[in-house]
Amino acid sequence: MIGCTPKPEVRFLEPQPRNKHDLKEFPREYQGQYISKSDSSILTIDSKMIYQEWIGFSKVSDVEMQNELDTIYKEDIEIEISDNWTMTVDVEGDSATIETYGIDTLFLLSENTKLRKFKGYLFLNYSSSDSTWRVKILKLDDNLLDFEKLVSSSEIDTLREVTSIITVIDTVTNKPDHHDLKPKRRELKAILERKVSDSGFIKIK
Repeated sequence: MIGCTPKPEVRFLEPQPRNKHDLKEFPREYQGQYISKSDSSILTIDSKMIYQEWIGFSKVSDVEMQNELDTIYKEDIEIEISDNWTMTVDVEGDSATIETYGIDTLFLLSENTKLRKFKGYLFLNYSSSDSTWRVKILKLDDNLLDFEKLVSSSEIDTLREVTSIITVIDTVTNKPDHHDLKPKRRELKAILERKVSDSGFIKIK
């Protein structure tokens, strides 16, 4: 396998937007289920959390599946791949139907997170052990939902003209290790104005 070089992390020195009050739950208009345009996974937003579920189906020969699992079975089995992923194998004659199921909690309101609202966006703030914050945003437009990082590493160079950015260089690789931001309210507004909507999810319920 070819390893990927990790991109520099974008960190905020305080929750975003600064000096805005924290929401105690997700607004009712955001609550519901959304389907991803890219992989048909289901994103669920309830009053306190966001989680994403993936379900996949495939069918292979029974012999091929037993070779893959390096085990022999004569009846349906369920395998726990990880804490969040399971695989169920249903035996049908000389073939096997495989269902995989995964679930991942993307945001949970707690003492380590903050939910805020500004300019039509919800801001999901995640605290880190280094006392900085990682920030994602949600925006609902009719039944279309954007869910992405407030600032990605690929946007850093274009944002230097609207806000101050401190880039810390890794002394070993001599490449950027992370970028630190602390935008003022007007600078945050300028960042949002440059966002390009991808509407990656469609509300279905």
